[in-house]
Amino acid sequence: MPTPSTTAGIDGSCRVLSEEPTSLSHAQAEAAFRSDDTYAICSALAAAALTDWDRTWLEKWCVCLAGHDELPVRQISATCI
Repeated sequence: MPTPSTTAGIDGSCRVLSEEPTSLSHAQAEAAFRSDDTYAICSALAAAALTDWDRTWLEKWCVCLAGHDELPVRQISATCI
Protein backbone atom coordinates (compact mmCIF):
# COMPACT_ATOMS: atom_id res chain seq x y z
CA MET A 1 0.00 0.00 0.00
CA PRO A 2 1.23 3.52 -0.71
CA THR A 3 2.04 5.85 2.15
CA PRO A 4 -0.71 8.45 2.64
CA SER A 5 0.23 12.12 2.93
CA THR A 6 -1.71 14.97 4.47
CA THR A 7 -1.84 18.61 3.51
CA ALA A 8 -3.36 21.53 5.36
CA GLY A 9 -5.89 23.82 3.73
CA ILE A 10 -5.16 27.47 3.03
CA ASP A 11 -6.17 28.52 6.54
CA GLY A 12 -4.72 25.39 8.13
CA SER A 13 -8.11 24.17 9.32
CA CYS A 14 -8.75 21.51 6.70
CA ARG A 15 -6.65 18.39 6.26
CA VAL A 16 -6.80 16.27 3.14
CA LEU A 17 -5.53 12.70 3.04
CA SER A 18 -4.13 11.68 -0.33
CA GLU A 19 -2.03 8.92 -1.80
CA GLU A 20 -0.82 7.95 -5.24
CA PRO A 21 -2.85 5.07 -6.71
CA THR A 22 -1.02 1.81 -7.24
CA SER A 23 -1.68 -0.14 -10.40
CA LEU A 24 -2.98 -3.57 -9.42
CA SER A 25 -3.51 -6.70 -11.48
CA HIS A 26 -7.10 -7.87 -11.72
CA ALA A 27 -6.23 -10.81 -9.45
CA GLN A 28 -4.79 -8.46 -6.78
CA ALA A 29 -7.78 -6.12 -6.97
CA GLU A 30 -10.28 -8.97 -6.85
CA ALA A 31 -8.56 -10.42 -3.79
CA ALA A 32 -9.00 -7.03 -2.08
CA PHE A 33 -12.64 -6.78 -3.23
CA ARG A 34 -13.36 -10.20 -1.70
CA SER A 35 -11.64 -9.38 1.60
CA ASP A 36 -13.22 -8.11 4.81
CA ASP A 37 -10.87 -5.09 4.87
CA THR A 38 -12.91 -1.98 4.05
CA TYR A 39 -9.80 0.16 3.52
CA ALA A 40 -8.26 -2.42 1.17
CA ILE A 41 -11.47 -2.67 -0.85
CA CYS A 42 -11.82 1.11 -1.17
CA SER A 43 -8.14 1.60 -2.02
CA ALA A 44 -8.18 -1.15 -4.64
CA LEU A 45 -11.37 0.16 -6.23
CA ALA A 46 -10.09 3.74 -6.40
CA ALA A 47 -6.76 2.55 -7.81
CA ALA A 48 -8.53 0.48 -10.45
CA ALA A 49 -10.75 3.40 -11.43
CA LEU A 50 -7.69 5.61 -11.91
CA THR A 51 -5.31 3.12 -13.56
CA ASP A 52 -7.17 0.22 -15.19
CA TRP A 53 -8.17 0.40 -18.84
CA ASP A 54 -10.74 -2.43 -18.71
CA ARG A 55 -13.87 -0.38 -18.05
CA THR A 56 -16.22 -3.35 -18.43
CA TRP A 57 -14.39 -5.24 -15.67
CA LEU A 58 -14.32 -2.13 -13.46
CA GLU A 59 -18.00 -1.34 -13.97
CA LYS A 60 -18.94 -4.93 -13.07
CA TRP A 61 -17.09 -4.60 -9.76
CA CYS A 62 -18.52 -1.14 -9.04
CA VAL A 63 -22.05 -2.47 -9.46
CA CYS A 64 -21.26 -5.54 -7.36
CA LEU A 65 -19.69 -3.50 -4.56
CA ALA A 66 -22.53 -0.96 -4.60
CA GLY A 67 -24.46 -3.47 -2.48
CA HIS A 68 -21.67 -3.99 0.07
CA ASP A 69 -22.51 -3.91 3.79
CA GLU A 70 -20.00 -1.13 4.53
CA LEU A 71 -21.02 2.44 3.67
CA PRO A 72 -17.51 3.57 2.56
CA VAL A 73 -17.41 0.75 0.01
CA ARG A 74 -20.82 1.72 -1.37
CA GLN A 75 -19.72 5.37 -1.52
CA ILE A 76 -16.48 4.69 -3.41
CA SER A 77 -18.22 2.32 -5.81
CA ALA A 78 -20.72 5.07 -6.69
CA THR A 79 -17.88 7.58 -7.09
CA CYS A 80 -15.93 5.23 -9.37
CA ILE A 81 -18.89 4.61 -11.68
